[in-house]
Amino acid sequence: MNRPAGDAPAGDSTYVQALPIYLASDAEVARYFRDCRDEIDAITGLHVVILIAREIDASDAAGVAAALDAGEAARFPGLRFADLPCLWIEDSRRRSALLRLPHAAAEIGQVMRTLADVCRETKDAPEIARLVETRRRSDAKQRSPLLSALLEELPVTKSQERLIAVACGVVFVAAILVIALFIPSPTAFQYTVFRIVLALAAAGFVSMTPGFIEAQVGNFVRAGGALAVFIIVFFYAPAALGSL
Repeated sequence: MNRPAGDAPAGDSTYVQALPIYLASDAEVARYFRDCRDEIDAITGLHVVILIAREIDASDAAGVAAALDAGEAARFPGLRFADLPCLWIEDSRRRSALLRLPHAAAEIGQVMRTLADVCRETKDAPEIARLVETRRRSDAKQRSPLLSALLEELPVTKSQERLIAVACGVVFVAAILVIALFIPSPTAFQYTVFRIVLALAAAGFVSMTPGFIEAQVGNFVRAGGALAVFIIVFFYAPAALGSL
């Protein structure tokens, strides 16, 4: 995975290479490419070479910034910080394309599997990016047609996604505070509902927050990111009522 950029696989006149570009704050993305390298190599095989730049591997933000801010000599022409995290795809004809990466590890894995399938069909970088995005949207429609239609009608930027997540968390917490004033002694059922809502609010609030957290309950429940926060708040209530 660490073959220097620009080196084609031996004996292959047509090849595709993809460079993951992300910052240390993209914690789940970094963790995926750090911990799943053997799996990535097995999936991509001979169809696409995954290269991890030294600056990326070393979490060298200054080095990444220099690669993006070099003007006409930029290693990744046209790439912006707002495009990160992403895959920069290049082919043997020096064509390049940008493929944005999701933040969740499971979704990144699906992107890599789709990328490997597409690279079996074509070695044209722009066409690869187009086909991967098309198949991702098709998969999303199959999983949730209503949500997909809403997202297509209401496209949002990353900053808007963060704002929506924080706003939802604040609304949920405010609702809990208001309810607490009117129901100071909830029943066991009401208390359980409050915990669920509070856990959802906490998970929504941190879903777009940089960093990574992992939680485990027993031997069967293990989660990371926003789901880990939900588990912590729900299963380890710090203010559980002694009478319940």
